[in-house]
Amino acid sequence: MQEFAYLPHLTYAFLAVRTLYDAIKMFRLYIVILLLFFCFLSPSNTFAQTSILEKNISLEVRNEPISEVLKKISQQGNFIFSYNPSVIEVSKTVSFSANAKTIREVLQLIFQEKVRYKEKGKYLILQRAEEDENSKYFFISGYVLDYQTGKKLAQASVYEPLTFASAVSNEYGYYQIKLLSKQTQVTIKAVKQDYQEQDLVVETKKNQNLNIILSPQTTNAIQVAEIRKQDSLTIRQANPNLPDSIVIQMVEIKQKERESLAARLKSSLSNFLTSANQKINALNIKNVLSKEWQVGLVPYLSTNQLMGNTEVGFSLNLIAGNNAGVKKAELGGVVNIVGNNVEGVQVAGVLNLVGKQVKGVQIAGTGNIVGGEVGYIQAGGLFNINKGSMTGAQISGLFNLNAKSQIGFQAAGLFNSNGKEIGEGIQVAGLSNFQFGRYEGVQISGLLNFVSGEFEGVQISGLVNYAKKVSTGAQIGVFNYADSVGTLIPIGLFSYIRRGGYHPLEFSVNEMEFTNLTFKTGVRKFYTILTVGMQPHQVAKRLWHFGYGVGTYWTLNNSLAVNLDLTVHQINQDSFSRYVNLLNRASLALEVRGRWLGFAIGPAWNLLITDTSNPNYQTIFDDFPQFSLGKNETVNSGFRVRSWVGLQAAVRMGK
Repeated sequence: MQEFAYLPHLTYAFLAVRTLYDAIKMFRLYIVILLLFFCFLSPSNTFAQTSILEKNISLEVRNEPISEVLKKISQQGNFIFSYNPSVIEVSKTVSFSANAKTIREVLQLIFQEKVRYKEKGKYLILQRAEEDENSKYFFISGYVLDYQTGKKLAQASVYEPLTFASAVSNEYGYYQIKLLSKQTQVTIKAVKQDYQEQDLVVETKKNQNLNIILSPQTTNAIQVAEIRKQDSLTIRQANPNLPDSIVIQMVEIKQKERESLAARLKSSLSNFLTSANQKINALNIKNVLSKEWQVGLVPYLSTNQLMGNTEVGFSLNLIAGNNAGVKKAELGGVVNIVGNNVEGVQVAGVLNLVGKQVKGVQIAGTGNIVGGEVGYIQAGGLFNINKGSMTGAQISGLFNLNAKSQIGFQAAGLFNSNGKEIGEGIQVAGLSNFQFGRYEGVQISGLLNFVSGEFEGVQISGLVNYAKKVSTGAQIGVFNYADSVGTLIPIGLFSYIRRGGYHPLEFSVNEMEFTNLTFKTGVRKFYTILTVGMQPHQVAKRLWHFGYGVGTYWTLNNSLAVNLDLTVHQINQDSFSRYVNLLNRASLALEVRGRWLGFAIGPAWNLLITDTSNPNYQTIFDDFPQFSLGKNETVNSGFRVRSWVGLQAAVRMGK
């Protein structure tokens, strides 16, 4: 039945793969449901016919009843009025002149603020506007106009900076903003890209019509905007009198082309999660506003409709949020998006996206992406990615990436990677640690530690340690490499130091009549030894060996040095032997050194362990070696243990 012993392992492997496959399917289903949910919630653009209220008409009215005037308006506008004559006073006579005015403006001349309008198909419904002195709210409405041309401006932002009430002018330039009646003083602000911001003080807290006039920015700014639309650099260079600000705009365009991952992802998620009005407000409003707290489901369903322009103290986002900054704490069920800085605590079920700096504690179920510096604690279920430096503790399930330095503690399931600035602290990774610059501290990994600059500290890895220059410290791994060293001690199966290391090639003979080729590599304080040798005088049944060891080297003066080598050799006859023939050797030698060549000689203590069940044992090891001092031997459990003192002489090339 042994041939079926592997079946349980295959079963376990199959179950593991199947479980992983099911988990991936569930995760994909979760993502699809989440995206559908967002799409269901996200605001959409609707297609509609031209608004009745925005049609232009021209009228000359002299002492005519309102009822007759309404008939003329409906004829010109090709629609039907609907109203109750007992509610709407239409017998009153009016006089006015309107040339290319919108129907909304004409009705405003007739009724002032006493009538409300509602469109339904081809009907325009007139209703009495109830005046309630105890109402909590009042409305201000009107058009946003260009000061120079009188043109109605679409996508202008109108907002109240204390309550964060806001409105955006529609395609006809019309806006309506809802304000609190209890405010002691109401000041609304209006602004649009390439226009100067306008402040207006509201004197009476009742429904009213207020047209807002915006002035374009300075001439230079307008020229810059026009030039930015050009695609060819030749057009810019053709005009020698361009203002200096154009150069700045060119630099900004270049910078946008090199936007970081954090900026691109933040922009994409913000566009997906925010309403059209919030996007327009973010473009128009340059001031950062402040608010103590905000609560929302998603950015367009929240208490803060100016999220992208608002810095909040506390933020609670049931699904997702988008703020200019966070001062104290933010909690998000799925995603937190912050355009500028975060101070305090930020926790997200899936992802935190911050445009600039984080100072405090940042935790996410999947990952954190920050466009600037991070301080104190950052923990991501899968990853942390920072465009700046990380100072403090950084922990992730898969990887940590910092474009600049890392100072403190860093741990990842797969790898850590830091940029060219100086880093210091402790790096721990399941696979690899990468530092593309100077690092001071400890690196521990299962596979690879890599420092492209100067390193000071300890590298411990399951396979490879690499450092460009090591000023002081130790490398512990299977393979260690450094370009140059100060007081480094590499400990491993094989260590190579390109400059300042110890790597001579040695030819030697000994009392066993072996001629040996040996390579030593590492540093003089501690190096590893790779050696092979053979008995050249034997033609038939030639003995040969291979071995490995460690050693240390002391310099006595400019021409004399002493080394101690500890090696283990397997002795074979012809091909590799399956029998144990271990030669353990401790060699002490005095070296006379030249610049590139040295001669060494000294005694060696040997301990040979051989398997007496070897059929060729008698012919090979019965009188082995022929030349020695103080030979002793014992036989125990089929193994012969023999010790003696021998001699070795060597010629060494290199340093």
